[in-house]
Amino acid sequence: MALYQQTDPVARKGAAVTFAQLALSDGGLALGNAGLAIDTNFDVKNANAVDIVIDGIFVTVAADQTFDTGTTKAVDTGNWIAFLCSIDADGTTTYVDYGAEAATEALAIAALDDVTPSGEVVLGYVALTTHATNTWTAGTDALQGGTGGNVSADTNYYNVCGWVQ
Repeated sequence: MALYQQTDPVARKGAAVTFAQLALSDGGLALGNAGLAIDTNFDVKNANAVDIVIDGIFVTVAADQTFDTGTTKAVDTGNWIAFLCSIDADGTTTYVDYGAEAATEALAIAALDDVTPSGEVVLGYVALTTHATNTWTAGTDALQGGTGGNVSADTNYYNVCGWVQ
């Protein structure tokens, strides 16, 4: 699923797959910006309400749904990791699915190609890195901007929207 790759469409001669194409192929589509952001210290939320379409049915996802990062995922010192934030057709059941660790943010995002979303609609993804001297463990160590444990050195939020320009 090349949807998650941050590729240069010119270099790939127009072969890049858009986020909208991936969302449609999975039976769902986000119709707006979910506004992914930190929720408390360790988890992610959608700060904005957003409409989604699943099999032709419109569902409104209320703001502030929590995407629980879990408590078992550990990231080695100095590495990046990215994870998908997806939601079920009910608009309230959220999922977090991690990709593989990588040396750079771009490689961590590219590793999402190997991830199958648990939910039916991907609202976005998050990439984070550890400090050079500390590991990061989900649920124990905060995302950047939070407090607790070994706070991530950098946390970036990317929203997937079905409107293609």
